[in-house]
Amino acid sequence: MKVIRYIVVCTILFYSCSSEKQHNPSLSNTLVDSFESAMPHGKPLQESELSDNDKMKLARANGITALNLPFDTLLHKIQKDTSGLVIYNFWNLDCSSCKVTIDILKKLQYQNFNEGDFDVRHINTKSIYPEMINSFIREHDIVNQVYTISTDSIPHWPSHFQNNWDGQLPAILLVNNEDGTRLFYQKEFSLEELQTVLLPLTL
Repeated sequence: MKVIRYIVVCTILFYSCSSEKQHNPSLSNTLVDSFESAMPHGKPLQESELSDNDKMKLARANGITALNLPFDTLLHKIQKDTSGLVIYNFWNLDCSSCKVTIDILKKLQYQNFNEGDFDVRHINTKSIYPEMINSFIREHDIVNQVYTISTDSIPHWPSHFQNNWDGQLPAILLVNNEDGTRLFYQKEFSLEELQTVLLPLTL
């Protein structure tokens, strides 16, 4: 009798699991696995439904990598971007102050300001092995877009972003093509200083 009961219980469990899968055909294994590795609640939500913190976790799980852009393409993106206020953060791996700025931008965007107040694009200005850039991205939990550009063949390339800029870092360019905002700063900000700059631009 015990054997028969065991077989009956196993059969019921098998068909219960099969029925559950049939009622959820839209959940792909890839999506579920990806979100479960990123979010503690493991819910198969669409990315548009995620909070900023969960988006960061998902980005870490999926792996953000730098995108190499031709110089002219980057200039065009800056001139034509219509997504509101965008901070273009110029940096490279040799610049210790740049790493501080990256951490400050992350704290401001995800802790001190509301979702959608501004976006960030990190622009690496020094040709280097992509693996080193991507390793830095993962180490610092960067989830914003990272661009790499080659400036070696561009005469006076900093002047394309700001007149009289000599390329010294750290530097940020604040652009909102919808209201005409364009502000450039070549300096190392504290979190409070940069917050003060951004507040009137996000009202």
